[in-house]
Amino acid sequence: MKESPATGFCCYLILIAIQAALVYAVIGCNVRDQTLIRYTLLTLYFPIGVTALFFSVASDQRWRRAVVTLVTLCAVLSLADNIRYATGWVRWPPRSAHRELANLLESQGVRYARAPYWTAYEIDLLTNERITIASLDKVRIAEYQRIVDEHEARAVYIFEDAACSKDGVAFRQWCLTYLERAQRTP
Repeated sequence: MKESPATGFCCYLILIAIQAALVYAVIGCNVRDQTLIRYTLLTLYFPIGVTALFFSVASDQRWRRAVVTLVTLCAVLSLADNIRYATGWVRWPPRSAHRELANLLESQGVRYARAPYWTAYEIDLLTNERITIASLDKVRIAEYQRIVDEHEARAVYIFEDAACSKDGVAFRQWCLTYLERAQRTP
């Protein structure tokens, strides 16, 4: 087995993948934050590291061609599956609660609102900033806060998972309050 400078890096990739798999297996069921599942993608380093390690030590051209053929076949199959998935996504897009909320707000003439962080920025994005929504908690874009502060008299409040009072309008998982403000002229 011939060693090259790349051998150590290949082993590093393999160890990172093994560590990610073990950590996920050991503590994965205790983690409550679903966004942390992205770290399991580090397990993809295992086949990459093994393939790179093979090419750093193998000298027989027949074996190298066989592995290139195998990797190419896997890539083609993966590409075909990704194309199939993307085509289905375009033809039959999944329903989006945030898209429906954005459509409702636009149909009601809402231009300014306050909402929890993720709702605020998703609606800002989906409406291409036709609706400016300031965050009720974490603030990343101070300009949105300033704009809504200037138009507070017209701002609609959006709360998640809240029981609506008689003054609020329930829509999916949200409660919209002060919706009548949107119909006021500036």
